[in-house]
Amino acid sequence: MEQNTNTQKLSDIISVIKSSVQLWTKNNRWLFILKAQTVIFFVIFIQVLPIAMVTAFAAVATKNGNESVSVVGTMLISLLCLVFSVLFFGFVMAMSTGIYIEAYHNTQISMLEFAKKAYKKNYKFLGITFILYLMLMFGFMFFIIPAIILGIMFSYTLYIAYEENVGVIEAFQKGASLVNGYKLELFKKGAVVFAISMAISIFFGAFENEKAPLIMRLIATLIQLPVEVVIGSAFPFIWVTYYFELKKIKGIQPQAVDQAPVINPVAPLAAPTPVPAPVTTTQEPVTPIQ
Repeated sequence: MEQNTNTQKLSDIISVIKSSVQLWTKNNRWLFILKAQTVIFFVIFIQVLPIAMVTAFAAVATKNGNESVSVVGTMLISLLCLVFSVLFFGFVMAMSTGIYIEAYHNTQISMLEFAKKAYKKNYKFLGITFILYLMLMFGFMFFIIPAIILGIMFSYTLYIAYEENVGVIEAFQKGASLVNGYKLELFKKGAVVFAISMAISIFFGAFENEKAPLIMRLIATLIQLPVEVVIGSAFPFIWVTYYFELKKIKGIQPQAVDQAPVINPVAPLAAPTPVPAPVTTTQEPVTPIQ
C-alpha cells in the first residue's frame, strides 16, 4: 500500500464525520434515504420469500421421506436464486450506492424515478459486483492483505458507475486512478470509522447482559435504535464526501448525475443586412435645341 506522495491531504476524519451528520439532516435528506432503504428492504424481502417457502417445502418433503420432491425443491431453490440475482441484485446494489450520490447532490428526485434509474443500471452493477467478489475472494486466499488493498483500490468503482455513464471496465479504471496515491490514507480513515462503530456496538452490547437491570436495558435499547440509524445512514456520507474531495484534488470536474456534458451552444448567426432595392429613375427625353 503506497505512501501518499501528494502535497494535498484529505480532510481529517472527525470533521468529515461532523459534516456527514450535518449533510444527513440537511433538506430532509435522511427522509429520502429512509424511503430508499425501505424500498431496498422490500425488494430483498420479495427475493427471499419464495426461496424460504420452497426451502420449507423441501425440508418437509425430506422429513416425510420423499427424496424426489426434496431434490426437485433443491433445484428450484437454485433456479430461483439465479433468476432473482440476475433480475434484482444489481438493482439493489445500484440503489444502495445511488442513495448517497443523489442525496449529496440533493437532486430532489422522486422515489419512483430513482428506482427506474437504478434498475437501468442493474446489469452493469451485477457485473461489477461479480468481478469485485472474485477479486476479494482471490485476495483472501493470500492472507487478507491483498483483499484489503484491492478493496480500497476499487472502493469507488460503484460510485463512478452510478454517477458517470461509463462501462464496467472503465469504471474499474477510473476507480483505481481516483484513489491512486491515497490508498493508505483511506485505509487509516476507514479503520477509524470501523473502530468508532465497533466501540458503539460494544458499549450498547454491555447493557444487553441479563445481569444488567431491566430499566437500563430498556433505556439502552431506546437509545441504541436512533444511534444505529444515524450510523447506518449518515456514516456512508463519509465515503461520498471523500469521493468528491478526491475528484476535486485530482482536478476532475463534478458533473450532474448521469447527464451528458454540456456543450456550449453555437451563437446564432446574425441576420443578413437587407440590401436596399435599387432606385429606378425615369428620365424625360431631352429635346434638342433648335
